[in-house]
Amino acid sequence: MPNPVTQIEASEDKNFQSLKNHIVVCGIHSSISQFVLPLRTKYLKNYLQDIVIITDIDPLPAAIWESISKF
Repeated sequence: MPNPVTQIEASEDKNFQSLKNHIVVCGIHSSISQFVLPLRTKYLKNYLQDIVIITDIDPLPAAIWESISKF
């Protein structure tokens, strides 16, 4: 995803409606990229799972989004 989306936007998006076998993260921390990094290592490329982050921070700080969107 190029940008964070709201719950309403996600519920209307066909890609999200078929989401299965994903990782759900509740909340956000400034070091969230350290959590995501091992889930995106090259040796797991055949087993990548979507990661859904649920947070009440709106809008998500640009620095945090930039640190995780590259994965």
